[in-house]
Amino acid sequence: MKVFVITCLLVISFAASAGTTGRIAGVVYDTQNKPLVGATVLIQGTSFGTMTDANGEYLIHNLTPGSYNLQARMVGKAEQTIEGIQVSADLTTRIDFELGDTASGSTVITVTDQRGLIVFDETSSINIIDSDDIGAMPVTSVRDIISMSSGGVTAGSDFHMRGGRSGEVVYMVDGIIMNDPATNLFTMNIPLSAVSEISITSGGFSAEYGGAQSGVVNIITRDATERFVASFNGGGGGYSETGDASINTMEHSVWENQIYHGEAFKGEGALGGPTFLPGESGFFITGSYNRSGFNHADSRGYWDNSTVETISGTAKLSWKPSPMTRIVANDYLSNGEKGWRDWLWSRTVDHYVNDGDTLYYSRENDRALPTREQNRFSPGLAVTHSFSEKSFVEFKLNLYHTQETHGITDSTGSIIGAEFSIEDWLSYQAPFRFEDRDHFFRSGHIDWIRHESETDVITVRSDYTSQINGNNQLKVGYEGRFFDSSGWDIYSPPGYTVTYSSWDGSPRFHGFYVQDRIEYTAGLIANIGARIDAIDPNTEDTETKYKFSPRLGVSHPVSDRDMIRASYGHYYQVPGLSMMYYESQSSSSSSGEPLAGNPNLDPEETVAYELGLKHMFDPFTILELVAYNKTITGLISTDLQETTEEYWQYVNSDGTGTVWGAELGLLRRSSRYFSFAANYSYSVAKGRESSPSENYSYGWGSQYPIPRDDVYLDWDQRHTANASAGMMIERGDTFLGQNWLEGFGFRINSSYGSGIPYDNSLHGTHPFFRNQKRYPWRMNTDLRVEKRFWLRGLTFNVYMDVFNLFNRTNLDHIYSVAWYDADQDGDGEPDRIAGGPAGNPNAYSPARHFFFGADIRW
Repeated sequence: MKVFVITCLLVISFAASAGTTGRIAGVVYDTQNKPLVGATVLIQGTSFGTMTDANGEYLIHNLTPGSYNLQARMVGKAEQTIEGIQVSADLTTRIDFELGDTASGSTVITVTDQRGLIVFDETSSINIIDSDDIGAMPVTSVRDIISMSSGGVTAGSDFHMRGGRSGEVVYMVDGIIMNDPATNLFTMNIPLSAVSEISITSGGFSAEYGGAQSGVVNIITRDATERFVASFNGGGGGYSETGDASINTMEHSVWENQIYHGEAFKGEGALGGPTFLPGESGFFITGSYNRSGFNHADSRGYWDNSTVETISGTAKLSWKPSPMTRIVANDYLSNGEKGWRDWLWSRTVDHYVNDGDTLYYSRENDRALPTREQNRFSPGLAVTHSFSEKSFVEFKLNLYHTQETHGITDSTGSIIGAEFSIEDWLSYQAPFRFEDRDHFFRSGHIDWIRHESETDVITVRSDYTSQINGNNQLKVGYEGRFFDSSGWDIYSPPGYTVTYSSWDGSPRFHGFYVQDRIEYTAGLIANIGARIDAIDPNTEDTETKYKFSPRLGVSHPVSDRDMIRASYGHYYQVPGLSMMYYESQSSSSSSGEPLAGNPNLDPEETVAYELGLKHMFDPFTILELVAYNKTITGLISTDLQETTEEYWQYVNSDGTGTVWGAELGLLRRSSRYFSFAANYSYSVAKGRESSPSENYSYGWGSQYPIPRDDVYLDWDQRHTANASAGMMIERGDTFLGQNWLEGFGFRINSSYGSGIPYDNSLHGTHPFFRNQKRYPWRMNTDLRVEKRFWLRGLTFNVYMDVFNLFNRTNLDHIYSVAWYDADQDGDGEPDRIAGGPAGNPNAYSPARHFFFGADIRW
């Protein structure tokens, strides 16, 4: 009923996308370099247009990202059209015209890539990947693309930006925050065919973006089109599936769900075009189906309960009933069912056969490992209204709904404990687990037996933008987010205490911001802004907290090829709701100390500085150097509360996290055939705790005091590098005089990372051995090779993806540090067996595997 009421509200309310549109601006001159007053500048095929002012300047705002053809004309002057102008979210594309004196003349200029000129408009660290780049990459998900960005570190199944915790990055889809409120993680699947561009901001984000400490990822989906378009992509083979980092309040990392799957199938389709509504209108819908893991095998071992089956999609309807008003209705869907792999239970079956080459399994160990179901949808309705050529307002209202369950089936096929009360669970006796001599469990089930959670988030936002004069663009806005989140877990190890943990909260967050974009005549651009956030936990004995966040970003051209920029800002983020409202009950108070949430938690704060330099060698090649420093305070931790009954509680740490580093990036946009991009990052990330529950996990059974010194954080990767190189021979081109190579292309993505820290094997009994050692360095290379064919209005493409091209064995996770450091063969050196006594193959990255696919576009 609750979801029904919220959905009805969406039908009668307004919404808009924040940070999802860009601008085109410039000057129209005559041949004497004098500005032309009253010249008309139009975007062909749309109702967008304007006239130049007394200085010959023009501005067209509120443009969705994409490619446009721009035309300038004036009575008595020649027309000029510039085709292929690229517009990106939050940025200004500058296009100047020179109109000749021949009234009947007309000039058409084709721009192969306009984005290289946008750099002078940036006051933050931003990386933009458009749909053409995405379509050529050997990637399987949005996360694969994000992981290649400068400053990003992948540690296990978590992604970190510039030294922050995994939950410090805000993920937005068309300007709507899509992080799971319970954990602050991104769990929505967006089909790649739906993506128009991905904007990754790792530093210096402006005041309109709240709730982010380390970065903002804005995924812009494709808009409606003037003509009908369609595409279908399908294929099969080996598939790298991205797993969820954490699925419960105890932050139990599901390492073995970020895996390779054999016998995978993927099908994805898209359809768009105009509608019959009066005025300008159109639609664009996508759908994706993925299925893998049903052969119980991956590239390094045989598994059961490893299946993945997901359905996701997007839908967008755009309508302009008048030239000044635009309405957009959209919806996003992401549902799936996934198995839970654990190598220790990979042989928990009634019939197990090993003929020396193949392992055969029955489905009996479904009674040992859970099956997870995840369902998410997010409908919204958007209205944008322009009051004039220089001012417009946006309104938005959006619902984000997420629901997740996992449970273990019994011999009858029913979920264990489906009808249990809390009392039933606290008296539950987990079945005995028998461990064979090879350290595999042959009976019993996993400790994390049950999980259920459900969250609704209503987002209301209003933004007003006005180009006050030629130098100032003012933007003010309000954002409200209203939550209803609940969930519970059962932790039931055999022979030990059963723990029932839960959360239930309905906080309210409000944010107000003002931002002035100042453009000075010398080319200096300043983004000056501030926001005030109000956090209402909406519980007894708590008060609303107010936080003030000043933001400043400056960019200045040193020459027509060089620019310098700097930024400073305070960034606040509310912790995951599970930590605010967490409660735990134990079946035995003598065998453990409960952990409690804290609605009075303060937001975590990051104060960041950044300095950047850019040099443009030519219209296609850019070099960037960035240095940054971050101080993080109020990080969520746990502390022992010694009252009449001892218990642990989430608190704001009195420690300080520090991150500093430098990044170097080189970009070569496609010029005729080749393109290249590379980035290198050097960073140092230190702090007292790597996760909110680290003190709890350490202090619960330790005889030593909790460590108080800073150490290198779990994701402290000193050196990180990514490179991507590609070639594409477009339609009508020849290469080395060969016509048959028309449509041939390839793209190589390669990444390198130095070792991240891990604990000495003595860490469990002594606090001074935290993160004293390092994993080996890792490197991975993926390849896509494709060949395109054209038949009238159809484009056909066949491709092959090769993951881990050089078949490197990268160490992903050490399952037993003591086993890894042991010298069991007596040669005087550690054996370095990362899979533990049972030899878990998931300690290593997937071996080389292939995926073959084809697509057709109209």
